[in-house]
Amino acid sequence: MPYNPNGLMSADEPRVQHPGLTPGGADKRRAKRVPILTQVEAQGDRRSVLGQGKNISLTGMLVETPETFPIHTSVVVRFFLPPERFRIEGAGKVVWEDEGRSMGITFTGLTDAHRDRIAAYTQTSSEEPSALIPPPQEGTAQQRRSGRILRRLAIILSWQDADGHPQLEATETQLLSRFGGLALTTSELQKGQLVWVTLADTNSKAQARVVFAMTSQSAGRRAVAFELLGEEDFWGIEFPPAHAATPVSRRRSGRIEHGYEVVLVWKDEWGRTREDPAQTRLLSDYGAEVIAPVALPVGSRLRLRVPKLDREADAQVISARAGEQPGRVELGIELVGVEDFWDVDIPPEAGDA
Repeated sequence: MPYNPNGLMSADEPRVQHPGLTPGGADKRRAKRVPILTQVEAQGDRRSVLGQGKNISLTGMLVETPETFPIHTSVVVRFFLPPERFRIEGAGKVVWEDEGRSMGITFTGLTDAHRDRIAAYTQTSSEEPSALIPPPQEGTAQQRRSGRILRRLAIILSWQDADGHPQLEATETQLLSRFGGLALTTSELQKGQLVWVTLADTNSKAQARVVFAMTSQSAGRRAVAFELLGEEDFWGIEFPPAHAATPVSRRRSGRIEHGYEVVLVWKDEWGRTREDPAQTRLLSDYGAEVIAPVALPVGSRLRLRVPKLDREADAQVISARAGEQPGRVELGIELVGVEDFWDVDIPPEAGDA
């Protein structure tokens, strides 16, 4: 399968077919395909791969990834639709593959809400994707200054369904932060829904808002993340602070080309810890430009590990753009609270005294 360096499906590549349109039907118009820059997870039967979405239409999307699936593989596709970072999850099938580079996935199962969102995006999207990956929405728990901890607490969730009937479920938390938590449930709770959270041990009660809900890897369970409303000490637990950068007055720094093999340690939107190999391209006294396989949003916190130096440090993503290599993103990384990290002589910026 020929590779298209522009990242878009070419005219002679097979087109994905919307499940609602039958070949030879009255509506054979090609679905509008537009560029997109977003991280995509494709989950098969035995493994999941991360890649970078390059373009999308109502019928499918192109994903650049060094770990492709064979043609006809059924997958679950998860990604966030810019600019509001609306979460999309649906069934798909690999319809073509450029092994080790990219794959075309046709959507075989989207909810009406997800299909409407994608349709709206393709109608309003500009011809070129933004150079920057959209940051998280302002005001979300991800931006607040609280670390997250693994803690199982017995809780009771209560709410009213669409018909106004009271509902109740006893469950356990999986992750906690000062401002919310994540639990596994059997209920069809939806994003934006209001619930009451009651601690089973103390009967303490607080209202919360569901910020996302998705099918979990546990059969018959959904992972539901909620944000507490107006409560900051509800759990009665001392939380570590998030790794927040402290603004400091820094001298300017030059940059040099240097390739270190590094590991990016980060948490995805579902609280799972991921470790991805990457390589530095440029170094400065306070950070680096890194070629990575994952499209981390600007503002993301991570742990940067350098095996050759036996060092690691907290860092923050300050820029992100599509890389020149297929399936790669160029991340600007700023180190937090450390200097002289690289063990390399870096000259001052030209013009400094």
